This record gives sequence, structure tokens and C-alpha cells, in this order.
Amino acid sequence: MITDADIQAWMGDTAERLMPCQRVLDVGARDGSSSQPYAGVGRSVIALDIEPAGLKRGIEKGHIRPGHAVVAHGRWLPFPDGIFDLVSSRWFLHEFPEQGPFLAEMRRVVRAGGWVVGVDFLATNPSVQAFLNRYIFTDEYLRQRTQVLRPWAEAGLEVKETNWRVIGLEEDAGELRELGADWSEIPGAVKAELWLRRKGNSVFLNVPVVLLVADRGEGGSCTRPGRPQGIASTSGFEYPNGKEVMGVREPENTNCKRPKVFDRRG
Repeated sequence: MITDADIQAWMGDTAERLMPCQRVLDVGARDGSSSQPYAGVGRSVIALDIEPAGLKRGIEKGHIRPGHAVVAHGRWLPFPDGIFDLVSSRWFLHEFPEQGPFLAEMRRVVRAGGWVVGVDFLATNPSVQAFLNRYIFTDEYLRQRTQVLRPWAEAGLEVKETNWRVIGLEEDAGELRELGADWSEIPGAVKAELWLRRKGNSVFLNVPVVLLVADRGEGGSCTRPGRPQGIASTSGFEYPNGKEVMGVREPENTNCKRPKVFDRRG
């Protein structure tokens, strides 16, 4: 089993392996903790998220360089084509029922020969998928392992590396009960697959994750999708000078419960 620290180390190592790789975009950055692995190996990172409060916290914590935070929707990235060497997302894509448009935008803004890196949760079978999407990742959209790669291919990305791992999560037992999770009614196969166990007021489980590296590929379109009516223009962005852009607030899910990743080995 890996930890979040292991994943961050892998992200930094990946950026060092994929040379030349200097300009990085972190999509769904929140407080910038997912940007740190790249900044830690000397890369110039733009942290993008739809929530300005998270980015502000990241700047205050020193996770994000002042001026390198962009408030915008991941489905309509406010950048020219082919400007980044690497585009990354961590714990992001599972929040959306359709991943293709987000991946297509990531592909659009990465240069020819550039890379797209993804880290996300997944499920091993339909029963585990239903449990995780209802009780752990509330109102979100974890894929099964057999479904993970399809949106990447449809977006024109060529997956070069797939690393299938397991990470430990800690949940509040009371919150699960409020969501209707009755311990006695959780199928034994789901408990066994997730190594679900209780300790005090906490519930611990092991959730599958995938770490992906894809190149931009030669097929597919590199044309920016049309911005629907009502989406604010973000043409004021100037990279790499770090002029902050305020985009539109249009979250897909507003009440998602964030699992807590515990940084210790099981």
C-alpha cells in the first residue's frame, strides 16, 4: 500500500524523468498540495482551481507562488494551445460524470511531445463502485478499472504508463451512518475488497488508485472547444508573468465530501 507522500514523490520523479519538462499546469489544484511535487524539483507551476479560497490558502501556506494561481473551470482552460510541457491532475477527474472534455482540454494546452499525468481513485467491481460513490466519494463518479483508460484514448492521449496501487483512507463513522451506511448491511465482499475496518470513531479502508502518464499523441483535435454562453472570458492571462485570472464559478458538485488520506502504511 502506498501513501499520499509516496504519490507526491512519484509525481516529482516523473517530472524529472520526462525531460525537458519545465512548465507545469496543475488542474484542480485546491490548496496547491498537488503542485508542490513539481515545484520541489524546480518546475514552474501554475495552480488552477475553480475555488479561489483554496488557492488563497495555498498561497498563504507557501504551496503556490504568488501570481501563479488561476481561478478557472477545468473544462475551459484559459490558455493558448500547446503552452505547457506537462499538465497534471490529482484526485480530480472522478468528480465528473464525463472526463473526456477535461482530458481534451489538458491535451490541447500541452505542447507536442508533452505529457499529461493523472492520479485518481477507482473501483475494482460494480459493488465496490456503488459503495464508494454513495458513501465515501459522495455524489461523485469513480470508474471501474476496466473503464479508466477509455476517456484518455477518446481524448487523443496515448497512455504510456499505468501504475495500479492501493491507498489508505480514514472516514468518520458518524458521517457514514448519517449517509445511511449500516455496517451490518455492507456486503462482506465489499468489506473484504476494501479491507474495511472500524476503530473507535473512524472507519479505515484501502481504495485502489491509478497513476497514469500519457503523451499528447498525434491524432485528435487541438482545437479549443467553444465556450458556452454565460462563461466568462479569461483572455487576460499572461504566462509566465503570473497575472491572476478570475474565471467563472461553475462547480459540478457543491456538496462533495472529501475523504481524508492518512499518511501511514497499513
